[in-house]
This record gives sequence, C-alpha cells and structure tokens, in this order.
Amino acid sequence: MSATEPTTVLHNTKTDRYHPLVYRPAARPSDGDEDIVRHRSRGHHTEGFNSLEAAVEWINGNDNLKYHAVLEKWNGIESPHGTMEFSLSEHQE
Repeated sequence: MSATEPTTVLHNTKTDRYHPLVYRPAARPSDGDEDIVRHRSRGHHTEGFNSLEAAVEWINGNDNLKYHAVLEKWNGIESPHGTMEFSLSEHQE
C-alpha cells in the first residue's frame, strides 16, 4: 500500500512567495476509527516559489504528495504551522 501526503500552499504575504505545506496524520486520541482525522503540517519548502502556479506544479510533480486547493495566508513572522482535517482513505491506495 502506498500513501500520499495532503499538501496545501502557504502564501507568505511579507515576501509574496508561495510554499508547499505538507501534512502528516496526527489523530486525536478521541478520533477513534473515523476516516477524517486531524493532520499537522511538517513544514514548508524553504525557498518558496514566485507564483501559486509554480508551487502547485511542484506539488503535482511529486508522486507522494496530493494537492488540496487551500491557500493559507502567512505573515512571514510567526511559525507557519497548521492543523487541518483530511480523509485518511483519500491518501491511501
């Protein structure tokens, strides 16, 4: 079984750069056997891209990532981490 990691794009509004943001499952103890569980971000592509399109192209060029059309805003100052809900079954083959 192979799996993909859900990935969104983080827009640094300070530098106007776009960073892929990869998520990993981080289920709450109360999530049980549900398919939709909490995911936490792993970090972002350090260089970033000049455009949203270039960031999405990079994501789509990686077989282990699956793009979710979510654009998250980041002011470029605080730590750019996130928590989102994704389907586990959607990321497993």
